[in-house]
Amino acid sequence: MNPLEQNEQQFVQTQFRSSRSLKETEMSITIPLLPHHIGDLTQGIYSFLDNFIMKFMNGLDGILLAYRDVVPMEPNGRIYDDAPHIHIRVQFKALSFSPVIGSNLVGRVTQMGMDHLGLLVLGVFNASIAKEDLPSQFSFDDTDPDNNNIKVGTTLVFQVLGVNQSEEIISIKGSLKEEGTGLLEEVAKKKIPELKKTTLATVTPITVTHDSSKAKRKATTLIKESKKTTEVAKKKRKN
Repeated sequence: MNPLEQNEQQFVQTQFRSSRSLKETEMSITIPLLPHHIGDLTQGIYSFLDNFIMKFMNGLDGILLAYRDVVPMEPNGRIYDDAPHIHIRVQFKALSFSPVIGSNLVGRVTQMGMDHLGLLVLGVFNASIAKEDLPSQFSFDDTDPDNNNIKVGTTLVFQVLGVNQSEEIISIKGSLKEEGTGLLEEVAKKKIPELKKTTLATVTPITVTHDSSKAKRKATTLIKESKKTTEVAKKKRKN
């Protein structure tokens, strides 16, 4: 990797950290588990949370990217009325993506339409920039790509104008008219003196972490107590 690419990569990391769009939050939810999870509550909890990966969660006001340190908050689950589900309150740390309006993000152009640009942020999330939100020095023409200074594959720094949430996905509306936005290589060059003064950590990897000794100990306790409850219930029925 050449020095320019290193500076651009460092700039991208800085941009996401300063945008506050990636954040880790401690949250708690009640999880409904089916009876067949009594033998392995830990797996049941993880299976439930895995279903929300890369989906919008209201409690986070963003997309769940990863979670860790899952800990049951009560020694016993609860069953309500005649429903079969075992409700268990758990606490965990969640890494989420929640774009902040007014912040800058980095995206790669994947589509050039008649009146907008389509981009991917973090290689996953859809963003669009309308033609009217492009300054005059930028041009794109899907009928004559050779005359464009924006092409498919171009990386842009843009400002978030709005975020639309539909069901479990989000889309981002952006603009290139604000200061500090534009072609990545040009914006990064202006920021190089500032980057050299700062030591930065890398962006938190997007991985799902299942290893938590504390969670395993509590889950094991829950399993033992659930089994005891089941055995007692069986003895009562026999009597």
